[in-house]
Amino acid sequence: MASLTGDTHVQGDQMPRYTVTGGPSGDAGIDLGDKRYEPGDTLDAPAKDVKWLVDDGYLTPAGKTAAAPADEEE
Repeated sequence: MASLTGDTHVQGDQMPRYTVTGGPSGDAGIDLGDKRYEPGDTLDAPAKDVKWLVDDGYLTPAGKTAAAPADEEE
């Protein structure tokens, strides 16, 4: 009998997970559907629906670390 415990295979109907980065300012949230997400929140969404948010730096695929802003103040 095969066991499903620990199965890490991603099913075709699962959506990618993203982390809200805060955009260029680092503190911008996003509204997606009827929900509000703040920096650090994670969400699942179809890649085609959030491509522009990824391209503009508001979302990053979960598990990846966003680069720290170069002009960060101390």
